[in-house]
Amino acid sequence: MTLRRTNMYSDAGTIRRAIHLAALSERTWDEPFVTRKFQSGGARIDRQTIRDAVVEGVTRRRERDAEA
Repeated sequence: MTLRRTNMYSDAGTIRRAIHLAALSERTWDEPFVTRKFQSGGARIDRQTIRDAVVEGVTRRRERDAEA
């Protein structure tokens, strides 16, 4: 039985995504994804606490980006 040579064509977007994912897997991040830990003791976290954390994160990112 002979083997038949086949060609496999792929969408350029698929190749681009694969390269992007490979690059992300090798990247070293400056800070962890989650920097703020909530010490709730098992209690529910209210909306205002979440909003404050989001505002703090956005503010720190803007400050960091402005320095760069």
